[in-house]
Amino acid sequence: MGGFVSKVRSVAAQAATAVKNAASALWASITGAARAAARYVSALFRAAYEALRRAAAKIPKEAKIAIAVAAGLCLALCFVLPAVLAPAAGTGAMMLAPGGAGGGLMVLRSAFEANAGLYFNLLHCAGPAVAAASLII
Repeated sequence: MGGFVSKVRSVAAQAATAVKNAASALWASITGAARAAARYVSALFRAAYEALRRAAAKIPKEAKIAIAVAAGLCLALCFVLPAVLAPAAGTGAMMLAPGGAGGGLMVLRSAFEANAGLYFNLLHCAGPAVAAASLII
């Protein structure tokens, strides 16, 4: 019986070593592929950066200033201006949907005030999700 147990232990040790070697080889393959992908992406970004840098060098200084001013105006019109004006005008004020619709769903106060009757009709007939959706449209 002792010979059988030692044979099983020997086979188990060989299997464990084979699994360890296979896992190690798989890990090396995965990390090698990840490094190759990282080198490819890095080279791609470097090439794009160089192309943009060369193109930007050809743009006159006045055009660069005009582009910067236009980008600043776009940012101001899209983000800063509404954030400043909305609370003052009351158009961006949010409130919890009345009637328990959606369990804490936020809706625009101005949309609710404009369509309160429709909102409550939809709330009782079709449910809270449809009623809240009516304020979005």
